[in-house]
Amino acid sequence: MEKDGSVSPFAMASREHAVKWRDLFVPPEEEPTSRRAKKRLKIIAVVNRPVARKLLNAMDARDNIAAAFPEHDVFEHHLNGTLQEMIDFFPMVDVLVSPHGSQLTGIMFMQRCSAVLEMFPHLYYTPNYFSSLARMFQLPHANWYVSHAAVPGFLDLKTRLANTNNNMCPSMDKLVSAVDELIQKRQDCIDSI
Repeated sequence: MEKDGSVSPFAMASREHAVKWRDLFVPPEEEPTSRRAKKRLKIIAVVNRPVARKLLNAMDARDNIAAAFPEHDVFEHHLNGTLQEMIDFFPMVDVLVSPHGSQLTGIMFMQRCSAVLEMFPHLYYTPNYFSSLARMFQLPHANWYVSHAAVPGFLDLKTRLANTNNNMCPSMDKLVSAVDELIQKRQDCIDSI
């Protein structure tokens, strides 16, 4: 909804409309069961932002995830934000690890049952921000508030805006555990089809 209460002309009227729009850019997905039958490496991508809310230890994250899941192809990636890059990049990713930010709009191009870990820095937490988009495209989704403080019940807009540039340095043990859970949720999703 727009600030004046009207519905944006770019809003999708339904999940079906959103899927039809996506299918204009991305070929229809191959069924996850056939993907599993090909026994190809599963791809885990650690997407980082160039500024604001970035992972300060993105390379360590990539290396720790790769060590924990040697059967997966793990890489770190910086998106430049073009639509074509999103269309080329997101469909090949099975598990996405990313700070909260506009780059997550690209999850709409991921294949069904791919999984998303959305991370939020200290005092910038909007739980489930991209979860509705993930649900729309049948993607398992998890939030992680990367902070030593307790997860806030509510953060007003003024607080979030004052902390929008906070960066993150997630614990590698917790990150590997979160990725492990998402790998299992992805497999559960594939098995349920």
